[in-house]
Amino acid sequence: MQRVLFVFSFLFLITSQIHAQSLIKEAMNSFALYGKKQKITDLENARKKIDALYTTKKDSNVYRNNLVRGLIYSTLAVVDVNRKYTYKKDPIEEATFSLRLLKNSKLNIKYEQELQYIRTQLAKAYLIKANKALEEGRNYDALSGYVLVNNLSSGNINVLHNLALLNERIGSIDKAIEYYNALTASESSHPDYFLGLANLYEQRGDYVNMLSTLQKGHKEFPRNRDIIFKLLNTYSEKADYKSVLSLINHALAIEEDNNNLYYLAGFAHEVTGSLDKAEFYYKKILEKSPDNYDANYALGLLYLNSFIINTKNDNSMFLAKQHLVKANEINPNDIKALRALNILYNETGDMLQLEKINNKLNELTLK
Repeated sequence: MQRVLFVFSFLFLITSQIHAQSLIKEAMNSFALYGKKQKITDLENARKKIDALYTTKKDSNVYRNNLVRGLIYSTLAVVDVNRKYTYKKDPIEEATFSLRLLKNSKLNIKYEQELQYIRTQLAKAYLIKANKALEEGRNYDALSGYVLVNNLSSGNINVLHNLALLNERIGSIDKAIEYYNALTASESSHPDYFLGLANLYEQRGDYVNMLSTLQKGHKEFPRNRDIIFKLLNTYSEKADYKSVLSLINHALAIEEDNNNLYYLAGFAHEVTGSLDKAEFYYKKILEKSPDNYDANYALGLLYLNSFIINTKNDNSMFLAKQHLVKANEINPNDIKALRALNILYNETGDMLQLEKINNKLNELTLK
């Protein structure tokens, strides 16, 4: 009797193995058919076959079962984006579960291509969810999704960018800086990544790293307008006019009609002692904009200082008067030009004009 039972059990085991092999073969055939024809019905049929194979806990420990299940469900996670079919668990969960069970290192090497396919499909599926969450303003859900995508397909430049932006948006500045650093170091870097990183360092008051980031960005993208102008503004704010001069020609090559740049170039040269060059750049403004207040005042002041140093220099006196009077005509209530004229008329002894200027100054300062 025992022998009969043993034979029966053995036959049942063989029959079960044959049935299992048949199901997995059918599942793979249907999956392969989907690959050729891209018909979701073939993919759904493959899912039904592989689901029928899972009847005991032991079934979930078989490497091949999980591999095929991962292939099928990771594909469904992307293809059936609106979940047209009914599932016990979401395809993303099923595929992720099967992927975690694939722990045999030797077999993983053998089936690396299949494993990479599963990871890629899961990354696509999580990306779809993350993008939707982002569109709907669910920042934390989007962030979680992009983290999973990045873990599955590390290095995707768009995903890294979204991670940087989302962390910045929710106030996780350290994480945002971490992702921006990865972006600036990537082969697919972009000027905006350097600007974004520099802005974060600026928020933290870290001007050393801010400048370093902008300088690296300028080196990589030497003609990028935004990086150049950000650097110029930073140098100007820090009164680092030598650095301004090292960059000003790059800016003028991009915007040759920008009066603000010519003024900055003139002022930087004046501060660093190159008065002839300062005069040249201020005059460049007046060639196109003779009624520019700043250029007239700057030139007037330049010539006034020259005249004070050498009061016998009638040419400097004449030019100082010409431009300071012009500046005063353009903006009669500007105290700077009035005070400069006060000094000029006091030096030349023009008491009539000096009285007029003083009356105007008193009128403005007593208001």
